[in-house]
Parts: sequence; structure tokens; C-alpha cells
Amino acid sequence: MLNLVDSSNADQVPLRCSPRYTIAIDTSILDTPVRLMKRIWIISYLFRSLLDRFYSLIISQFLNSVGVRLRLRAFGNRITNPWNISLGDNFSSREGLKLLAEGPITVGNHVSCNTNVVIDSSGSSITIGSNVLIAQNVVLRSANHVTESVDTPIRLQGSIGNPIVIENDVWIAANCVVLQGVTIGTGTIVGAGSVVLHDLPPMTICAGNPARPLVRRNHQPQPSITET
Repeated sequence: MLNLVDSSNADQVPLRCSPRYTIAIDTSILDTPVRLMKRIWIISYLFRSLLDRFYSLIISQFLNSVGVRLRLRAFGNRITNPWNISLGDNFSSREGLKLLAEGPITVGNHVSCNTNVVIDSSGSSITIGSNVLIAQNVVLRSANHVTESVDTPIRLQGSIGNPIVIENDVWIAANCVVLQGVTIGTGTIVGAGSVVLHDLPPMTICAGNPARPLVRRNHQPQPSITET
């Protein structure tokens, strides 16, 4: 809004000066859309938080066991056979979590999953310890296709499963794949984009395809590994 105001009024924004008067803009009008958008964002955030809490409460009624402060997103998740799932205290996840519990899935305390994490216990079981961090786009699958026969289509040969065990205080970085029959030791870090085919020792930083130990957590180099 343009106003012809006294130039002695310091609360207006001057556009053109004259000896006595100033043409000014009332800046409160410009703030109105910004304030409105902030209020809409706050209201939507609170509404989404309430939906997340309600969804977590409903899901917890179907789980085999659950600790305190379960935090799941209300949208984008998929959970099958929840009676095969046991979650500890302070389990949290972001959008896109898939808990496909054909076999048992057991999770300890203080575990967090970022976006688009898949935990698929088809054919066996998956056990995750406490204080574990699982980054975005990580896949844990405890089964694999049988491919022994070249005369039979792979899809008709079935699958084989072995347990996956993730011990305490493990960080699995983004875009990792952990396959059946693997144990990741306590305190180990798995670098982004790794494919874990074999057991990883405790307290090491591992990476690669297939993942292999690179350095110990105390910064001492791993002995060289001879390929066989």
C-alpha cells in the first residue's frame, strides 16, 4: 500500500523524498503470505505427527512384542505378518520402511531406519541388536534364489534361507545390501554401496562389493587378505 506520510515517521520504508513528505510502502502487507505459509506448514506438521503417533499405536497392537516410544511414519510403509516382529525401545523409521516378516524379525533398543529400508526375513530370520543405525535404501534379505540347475528356470528352483545377525552398535550406510547367512560384528561400520556376502568382524570399517575389512576402528590397518 502506498501512503503519503510525514517523513519524520521512521516506521515506513521511503521510496522518494521531498522536503516534507515521503511516499512509503507498508511492509506488513508483504509479510502476510510468508506468515500464512509458515502457519500452514506448522499445522500440517502437527497433523502429520498426530497421524504418525496413531499409526504407531495401531501397529503396536499386532506386533509380537514392542518396547516404549515406537515411532513409525503413517504413510509409505509396508508391514507383513506383524506377529513375527519384535521391536525394542525407541525404534524409529522414516518413510518407505518395509518389514516383510515371513520369518522372525527381532530388533533391539534404540534402532533407527532411514528412508526406503527393506528388512525381508523370507526363508529364515533377521536379528538386529541395539544402537544400530540403518541408512537410506538399505536391503537386508535372509533368502536367495537357488541357481544350481541350468536346465530349470531360476524362478522354479525355489530359494534357500539363512539367518542374518546384526550385532550391537553397527552403522550400515546408504545403499548397502546384506544377504543371507551374514553376521556383522559389534561396532562395525559398513560403507555406502557395499554388498555384504560374508561375515564382517567386530570393530572394523568395511566396504566394497563384496564388502571386506579395510581398517580397524582404532585406525590400525587390517592385514592384507589373500584372494582364494
